[in-house]
Amino acid sequence: MVCIGAAAQRGGAGGLDRTLRAGLLSPFTRQRLRGMVQSENSADVAAVCALLADGAIRAVIQRTFPLAATAEALRYYLAESIGGSVVITMGGGRAADHPR
Repeated sequence: MVCIGAAAQRGGAGGLDRTLRAGLLSPFTRQRLRGMVQSENSADVAAVCALLADGAIRAVIQRTFPLAATAEALRYYLAESIGGSVVITMGGGRAADHPR
């Protein structure tokens, strides 16, 4: 099993707690648990931005929330099966499903 990402980023490990726990728990499970940390570089970021601008790929946004509804957004993120990103917007308004 490979654990990738920071998920909810709880605790003082800056989101690496899941990766650290995997290494500690691995000797006690039937599966071999491994963590992975990635880093970005400017060439890769530029390539992804170009693909987004050309429409070759698109970000999947499941739902947007205004900044004032951040608590609701976090509850939604933790309770739902997320098939896309949950976005906090800086503008006003109420929680809404993102148009697809």
